[in-house]
Amino acid sequence: RGARMLDVLRKLGKVPIVTADVAAFAADDIFCNYICEAVRLAEEGVATPAQIDKVVNDAIGGGGPFNVMDLTRGNLLVAHCQELMRDAPGGSPWFAPPAQLIRQGNAPWHRKGEPAGPEATDAQKATVLDRILAVLLGRTYAVAENGVCDPSDLNWLVRTSLGFNEGLLDFGQKLGADRVAELCLNYRKEFPDFPVPVCVSERKLPSYLRDVLISRDGDIALV
Repeated sequence: RGARMLDVLRKLGKVPIVTADVAAFAADDIFCNYICEAVRLAEEGVATPAQIDKVVNDAIGGGGPFNVMDLTRGNLLVAHCQELMRDAPGGSPWFAPPAQLIRQGNAPWHRKGEPAGPEATDAQKATVLDRILAVLLGRTYAVAENGVCDPSDLNWLVRTSLGFNEGLLDFGQKLGADRVAELCLNYRKEFPDFPVPVCVSERKLPSYLRDVLISRDGDIALV
């Protein structure tokens, strides 16, 4: 039945990604934790939503987390996904949704006509970007390491669904294993319940095939 469904989706011009049956699957795991980290930064007074959006969009694209949430009105759905991940096997208190996310309900983070406010300082930019990247990369490598979906599919999926300039596995490779580990391990010092994947802590990032698709039918493979 699953193979038939995938075949129908492909005939409809879709690109189905097969994932394990886990809380938040693949892209939503990464996306929802990304949103929550942005909310934590605003909640802690590190930077405003407008400043966070600009810092993130300038660095990796995607429009910024708060702009995306204003378009989707998905604050409460993100909060529910966080609760599912918190309570799932391997979950931890770190996954709990920030209180501000729940209080916000589906109200917009940006008000039309409201001035953008001052640009973030260099110190604010560094803090925002380091924390956002730690969460994005940490969850991306966790999804890959846990076998939730094929790493090559994951790289394409994240770039396409989240609108980033490039796949996060590509981005991690450019940063290098040492920098990825530094970001994630430094973040865990501040948030001890943050799960750092073994491949990150051991600086052995997973290999994947970029822009290469392999399909198999018995002993025949098509590359």
